[in-house]
Amino acid sequence: MGHIRQTKGVIEQYEKSLGAVHLGKHNMVITTETALKLTNKYFK
Repeated sequence: MGHIRQTKGVIEQYEKSLGAVHLGKHNMVITTETALKLTNKYFK
């Protein structure tokens, strides 16, 4: 999993656009499965 530390205001956007999961405070992750989907979507 990739670990993302984000600031206020982008958490909801990353959940919607990237499929990121909010862990609390400003910490989010993108699972390997989600990362592969994004890679396949943008790098075909």
